Amino acid sequence: MASHGSKRCPSGRSAAAAPEHFRAGIDDIVILPLVVITLAVVKLLKAFFTLLIRLIDFLFPILLQLMRFPLFTLRILGDGIAAADKTLTRRYEAALSPNVEGTDQKNSVSLAGDEMKLVTTSAAGVRTGRMRQ
Repeated sequence: MASHGSKRCPSGRSAAAAPEHFRAGIDDIVILPLVVITLAVVKLLKAFFTLLIRLIDFLFPILLQLMRFPLFTLRILGDGIAAADKTLTRRYEAALSPNVEGTDQKNSVSLAGDEMKLVTTSAAGVRTGRMRQ
């Protein structure tokens, strides 16, 4: 009957005969610096991305406001140019007449009291006047 108290290694020696420590080999000389470098790179990348995320979180509302101001200014400027030009442009994306589809129609607009006068320029360049109240 075998004794349950003694353990054997695959080589057949008992566990008590196994060496207490291992010596560093050529593999350890190559692997340990790679592990240290990898851990340092991971830590640096993690710090870099954390800093980048915090910077973007801080700058996004500021950049949003900076972009909003010129767009708002351009919108107001465009409205002012359209008002100074006194034209109204209508684009017909779909129409009952196929020859009108995809065309633009420009109307000159003038206000006099409670009357608005539209002068329409047709495709042939002929101007026709209409009055509305």
